[in-house]
Amino acid sequence: MGCSDKCYFRTGCPQNPKEGALHLVGQVIRTSDIEKNRGRHQAWMDYVDYFDREGRIEANFSQSIKPYITMLAKRFTTIEIEHVAKFRRFYAIRIYELLMQYRKTGWRNIKIEDFRDILQIQKGQYPRFAELRRRVIEPAVKEINDKSEYLVEWEKVMDGRTVKGLAFKFSEKQQMELSLNS
Repeated sequence: MGCSDKCYFRTGCPQNPKEGALHLVGQVIRTSDIEKNRGRHQAWMDYVDYFDREGRIEANFSQSIKPYITMLAKRFTTIEIEHVAKFRRFYAIRIYELLMQYRKTGWRNIKIEDFRDILQIQKGQYPRFAELRRRVIEPAVKEINDKSEYLVEWEKVMDGRTVKGLAFKFSEKQQMELSLNS
């Protein structure tokens, strides 16, 4: 779908477009520039009109967000929706996306503070690494290994006794050959 000033969406709930419109207009996109140590929150819709009887909404992207939308295909990793649709955990989806940015190399190293920021883990949430590992990393990696075409391994990157980062290694799972002669 090309992006024009007005885009049309189906709300997943056509009998209640008013609720869908309210949800869309309240969404915020958070961007960050890690090198400059700054972030930005911005609304992604200028307005959302709803049409009760037609079961549809009409939305207008905000001017500040349009460059991001038009540059998506050029600047971001594309992932087939059927690959991430299998995941139930938000963190599994985000980690999968992070890894797919490096699918050509099969490895990804990331600073722990960047990892928390990208996964949108709030300050004070999982303050100890053991909690982060048990509640975020291990369940997400297990789900990726169980439900995707990739096998993921990870390890801590330490500086003395402090975890400074994570190192992920991943590769496509090998398919077993089926013998046609039984």
